[in-house]
Parts: sequence; structure tokens; C-alpha cells
Amino acid sequence: MIDGGLKVEYLEPELWTHLGEILQPLSGQGQVLHVRRLDSGLYRAVQCSRRTGTVCVSDSGCPFLDLSQYMEGEELNTERIFRDFYDIMEIRIYTLEGLRQCFAESQKAELYQLDIDQAVSEIYGIFESTAGVAVIRREEEGERWYFERLRRFLGDKEGDHVYLLWITDGGALYFNCILEMRKGRLVGISTSDRYGGERDYDKVLGLMEKEYRRKPEVLCMELSEYRTYERICQHCIAQIPVI
Repeated sequence: MIDGGLKVEYLEPELWTHLGEILQPLSGQGQVLHVRRLDSGLYRAVQCSRRTGTVCVSDSGCPFLDLSQYMEGEELNTERIFRDFYDIMEIRIYTLEGLRQCFAESQKAELYQLDIDQAVSEIYGIFESTAGVAVIRREEEGERWYFERLRRFLGDKEGDHVYLLWITDGGALYFNCILEMRKGRLVGISTSDRYGGERDYDKVLGLMEKEYRRKPEVLCMELSEYRTYERICQHCIAQIPVI
């Protein structure tokens, strides 16, 4: 869906600094526990936020979490970890050899010939199927990463489409994004800066319709409303007002 030649241009700097906040409803919630199984049989773990990617340190200030109480013999009881830590959504357990194999498989040339989202999906598949690596998820169903949510949000539509995300804060423009789909593939990302920094909603719609020769599909709302969309991609395109 995301073309390998994706063009990203005309990014209005002031608005684009808000991208991280806009992506939050698309990003997976909760924490990922990364666990390294050492040759000695011991485990070393760090807990990372899916939102920020920063390491969550323990109360003692050490970034490595003590998992000894969750060991049963030589195995880690992941069910107990999920029970005791409600915010951990995924546990990934690695051996050094498993990581080496994953990285080697992920560098194969044929992956670079795929669309971006397909390549990332293949890499996830490699990590989930390689000996020496285990990925345990709290919820087996559902999307694993924001490309899958984005695909669901856009509706996996064939043909040519153009989308406008328009977010205001107190009526003032906070963020906008234009997504161009061609033959069902995302080929372009830009903002209204492509129209000389135009910030008038109606004028942008008119310019988009003239350029792309079709009515844009629009998601337009206040920032306070957008923030409540914890699972925004559950709302299909049919629910989005089309101008």
C-alpha cells in the first residue's frame, strides 16, 4: 500500500512539529518488554514505551528489570508478567544467535523491492518465526503496528484517492496532511504548504479538487475531539464526512 517511491514534500515546518501527537491514536498503546536470554540462562530486560521509544527505568534507576520472580525453572512465565503489568502489551524474548539471524534475514535484497508496509510486515514475520526469538502478545488479534492501522483507516481502497486530515485547536489550524493514493498505493504525503502555505479550509479543498480532479475525502475535527480517538482506525472511511 505504501509505495517504495513514496514522495514526501511541502511539509509546513510549524504544523509538522505536531506530527508525533497526531500519530499517537495510530500508534500501539502500552509497553513492550524486551528480554535478552543470556548464555548463562539468565534474563536481562528493558521496558520500552510504544509511544516514545524511551526506556522505562526501574525505581532504583537501573534500566534493567529484575525478572527473577517470574522464572519457573529456566522458563519465563509471561502470563504472570501480563497479569502484574497491565501496561505491557507485548513481550519479546531474544537470544544473541536469534537476533543475528533476524538481522541477516532482514537485510535480504528482495525485501527492498516491496512496498514499505509490506517490507516492514515481512520483517515482523521474520522476528516472529526465527528460532531464538519469541514474540508474545497480550492480544493475539488486531494490528501490530501503525502501518496496519493506517491501511485499515484508508480502507484498502483500490484506484486513485486523495485524503485531507485537518485538525484545529480552538478553531485555529493545528495540523493538516494530504495523502495521495494512486492505484491503491500511497504515493504522496504533503501539507497545504503545497498551495503556498494556504490555511483557509475551503480554499485548500478547492485547490485540491482542482489539482487532483476529484473531491478529497476529509477528516476534519477539533484537536480535543481527535485526542479522544484512542482507536481512531476503528472508524471506517464511511464515517468520515466527505466534502
